[in-house]
Amino acid sequence: MKEKVKNKIPKILIFMLGVLFLWMLLVIIFSMRVPKGLLSVVKDDTCEKIKIGETESGRDVYSYCLKEVNLDNVLRKNGKISDSLLIKDLKKKDCLYDGGTCSYVAKEYKIISCRRYEGSNDFVITTKEKDIQEMYDQFCGEEILK
Repeated sequence: MKEKVKNKIPKILIFMLGVLFLWMLLVIIFSMRVPKGLLSVVKDDTCEKIKIGETESGRDVYSYCLKEVNLDNVLRKNGKISDSLLIKDLKKKDCLYDGGTCSYVAKEYKIISCRRYEGSNDFVITTKEKDIQEMYDQFCGEEILK
């Protein structure tokens, strides 16, 4: 009887190591799927809304809870931000049924693209932890006071 228990221990150990290896592999693959994005950002503990530019289509771009946003990779020669480059290659995370407000996620930040029938049609670049509903209520629900 003791011999059967001794034979089962290595099988259980091999099975557990196999499960652990598969779990680690899935974590690595999933983390690689989140795009880096074209922007570089620096978080800020004090959350302020700061206008950082305007897109070619006339949409304002704001940062929130970020003290620095490097826009060099999305700026055009005219100094305007490219709408398409701003969210290029980012993973669309959530959308609301208000006209098309969506969030796009990168490794270090999130972009909320407000698209309202009435109200704000701006972009908000924020930390990836911010919830789309919270950002919608704060920035997209009504016209942002300028």
